[in-house]
Amino acid sequence: MQTSIEIIEEIQSDASALQRKLLTLPGVGETINQKQQDVINDTQKSLLGWRSWDLGELKKAFTEVS
Repeated sequence: MQTSIEIIEEIQSDASALQRKLLTLPGVGETINQKQQDVINDTQKSLLGWRSWDLGELKKAFTEVS
C-alpha cells in the first residue's frame, strides 16, 4: 500500500502533466470548436469539485467528535 507522501507525489506529477496539456490548448481569441470548449469546461469543473470534496471530507474526518 502506498503512503500518503507517495500518493501526493503521484498526484503532483499527474497535475503537472495535466497543466502542461492545458497550457498547450488554444488561448482566448483562438479558434476551438464547442466540443473542445465543453471538454475544457468539464475538466475545470471536475478538478474544482474533486479538490473541494476530498479536502472537505478530510477536514470533516478530523474535526468530527466520536
